[in-house]
Amino acid sequence: MRGRFTDPSFKPDYGRIGLRAGAAAALASLAAPAAALVATADIGDAKNAPCGDAEQASAAEARTR
Repeated sequence: MRGRFTDPSFKPDYGRIGLRAGAAAALASLAAPAAALVATADIGDAKNAPCGDAEQASAAEARTR
């Protein structure tokens, strides 16, 4: 913003806008892959976990040693 109070002129600061756009693009390129990995994560729950048989087998093997 330039000019006098009675006659202001507005002109965008293209350098500053370009820096902000570049920073936004860089952050988006870093955040998007992380978001994609989070979307593929399956935290599940312990009751439905298919490892109960393996846990019992390893406990039985440990008792026989």
